[in-house]
Amino acid sequence: MAATISGPVSCLSRIAVVTRGARGLGLGICKQLASNGVKVVLTDKDEEKGLDAVEKLKQFPHFDITFHHLNVTDSTNISSLSEFIKTKFKKLDILVNNAAVPGGIIDREKSGILSNILTTGETYERAEECVSTIYYGTKTMTETFIPLLLSSHSPRICIPNKSIQKEIGDIDNLTEEKIDGMVRSFLSDFKEGDLRKNDWPTSLLAYIVSKVAVSAYTRLVAKRYPAICTNYIHPGFVRTEMTGNLGALSAEEAARGPVMLALLPDGSPSGLFYDQTEVSSFTQLASTGVRVILTARDEKRGLEAAEKLKQSGLSDVIFHRLDVTDSSGIASFAEFVKISFGKLDILVNCPSSHLMRRGVTIDAEILNNLNIESEKKTRSIVMDFLSNLKQNYEMGEECLKTNFYGTRDVTQALIPLLLSSNSGRIQKLRNLRSIMAATIGGPVSCLNRIAVVTGGARGLGLRICKQLASNGVKVILTDKDEEKGLDAVAKLKQFPHFDVTFHHLNVMNSTNIASLSDFIKTTFKKLDILVNNAGVAGGIIDHEKLKVFDGKIEKLGKSANPFIIGETYERAEECVSTNYYGTKTMTETFIPLLLSSQSPRIVNVTSLCGKLQYIPNQSIQKEIGDIDNLTEGKIDEMVRSFLSDFKEGNLRKNNWPTSLSAYIVSKVAVSAYTRLIAKRYPAICTNCIHPGFVRTDITGDLGTLSAEEAAKGPVMLALLPDGSPSGLFYDQTEVSSFTQLASSGVRVILTARDEKRGLEAAEKLKQSGLSDVIFHRLDVTDPSGIALFAEFVKISFGKLDILRKQILFQLPIVECRKLDAS
Repeated sequence: MAATISGPVSCLSRIAVVTRGARGLGLGICKQLASNGVKVVLTDKDEEKGLDAVEKLKQFPHFDITFHHLNVTDSTNISSLSEFIKTKFKKLDILVNNAAVPGGIIDREKSGILSNILTTGETYERAEECVSTIYYGTKTMTETFIPLLLSSHSPRICIPNKSIQKEIGDIDNLTEEKIDGMVRSFLSDFKEGDLRKNDWPTSLLAYIVSKVAVSAYTRLVAKRYPAICTNYIHPGFVRTEMTGNLGALSAEEAARGPVMLALLPDGSPSGLFYDQTEVSSFTQLASTGVRVILTARDEKRGLEAAEKLKQSGLSDVIFHRLDVTDSSGIASFAEFVKISFGKLDILVNCPSSHLMRRGVTIDAEILNNLNIESEKKTRSIVMDFLSNLKQNYEMGEECLKTNFYGTRDVTQALIPLLLSSNSGRIQKLRNLRSIMAATIGGPVSCLNRIAVVTGGARGLGLRICKQLASNGVKVILTDKDEEKGLDAVAKLKQFPHFDVTFHHLNVMNSTNIASLSDFIKTTFKKLDILVNNAGVAGGIIDHEKLKVFDGKIEKLGKSANPFIIGETYERAEECVSTNYYGTKTMTETFIPLLLSSQSPRIVNVTSLCGKLQYIPNQSIQKEIGDIDNLTEGKIDEMVRSFLSDFKEGNLRKNNWPTSLSAYIVSKVAVSAYTRLIAKRYPAICTNCIHPGFVRTDITGDLGTLSAEEAAKGPVMLALLPDGSPSGLFYDQTEVSSFTQLASSGVRVILTARDEKRGLEAAEKLKQSGLSDVIFHRLDVTDPSGIALFAEFVKISFGKLDILRKQILFQLPIVECRKLDAS
């Protein structure tokens, strides 16, 4: 496979509990988790609002959301919820501790001016309620649900939070007793009026202390239960009822961070503090057991910074001098890391450590204004700052050398060490406020994505529908057998969050297709995914002989067909009409609706039979293989010629396949048509796929893959990220052959140790219509040869997009020849 592109992680059967989920941020989190296929238990102490929230979410039929009353300060309530989860689901995958109170009355006027939350009336009773809700509520919820979380394969705890303090920063010596002691001391000093005397915060005091306690407790749980990915997050200044609808972010926007943490892939970092969707600071790495090598050009300042970090309790910080504009210094640093550790797990490129690195100078008056706390900056100060930026050529040159070339050179030098890690990550500082140690994307939300699947009532088609629905896609399951189609949709209703609708469709009937198109247009006004799966074999399957076949495609070349009988002209015509013309008419009809989508996908289910090599006619191979000059007319003419020769009994005479002939020709036509559509409509990611030898009704339950396994490839293509390759032929989940790359507009450099055979292979590919193929001799066991080849690519193209390794080692010469020939 030239490039492995992972689709979204399925959230089918994942269970989440969200506290205070009836409004604001909590409601936004529930909604986004449900849109990703998670079964959500929305909890709130306000039963009326909770039931109302669930009722409103019923407008999304595939959401699976249940309400359960919960007051996180009431241990009986928590036990009741735990018993409910245990009885109904026997596990918990995600716990989002979101419940909170501010500890006072919010002054909405002052909060609006300062883009922050300010409170008045901070009484002892309110402080006690705040601590009980935010810290003790989080703690009791976590401790109660730990056993159920440990029953999950991928447990997650996510805690929306806000701040951390020095005293709790020593993770090595942190204990629950220390956190509880801090909270008790605060409440005691509050009651005695000793807050200022004992250096507690004097505004938002209970809120800050309770959030500090939650932050510390999160890191403690992450350390205590490494199997549970536990993180905490500041979601941003959110527009909710609590803030009087003031704030920089909507609840929907702010929910993205907590949902990202809830759906992190296995093996992700634990115990970190996130600011929205980014790790708050690189000091978090050291505080969670990561050994940090701090580098700087200024040795004095670097050593001072490392010493300060050590004094704050971060003992595992090493300083190494590094000037990112000095190549010998970079090489020396890479050698140090290699000798000392043998690998590198995380690289944070942060070379622009002060504003001069950005190629600008700032007037002192403006710089003084910027000393205001970042949350309090006003638009006018920012505009004054920007208007006073001054830049000259030398500063601009230094900026480029440091920020771009420095980042590039350090990254290139450390790539080998990152590849030695099990989870190497690279991150570049994006702004002055935050560093992200590792960017880990959650699953792409499929909310409001619409898919049509043909032949969806059974086998592979049914599993494609099921897997798309499990990813939150709204699926229109179509089939020519209305009874089986309705029955399939009824069976899928056992999954309440699936949104699957049946529509009758015979792909050979243009009136049927037009009716479906009108339905999609009227109901949704767009189409995101079209899976052309409907197909017939063109004959009668002999299941006994199919056992002998066992998916070995090379047996199709033999005259005595191993498994198919009764290949009449009528069946051949039906096969071509369904497999090729059905795909073609569906595609042409739905192109306008696909172009109305922001991320349109076409997936054409084909077969290994869809490769040109299975049509013996050399002139057809050459004509259909020439993507640059391929036209729809040429494909249609090939199909017409085949049907004419079939009718006249001239298949063997004119070098057509004589076994499974209609199926092979129709699938070759589909493969060619796929490449044509990909070229004609670059905005639509269009690919075709051989899903494998599948156990279905058609194959008499013979085959190497279950329908569930075989559906993974088509679903992967349907959910490919934007910018993915188009016009390729996939064998299950991998690009079938590198010749596909050349045929889809990618320039291919073919390498081989044997120069003569390499040149011959390149020439054959050019003769078959693949003009953009270059040969370069390469012996992968020769370091100097590899270096020379890398230099050639660098000088010729300046980049490399795809590296495909296909090295044959210790194979008999005769076997190598067979591979070359094929």
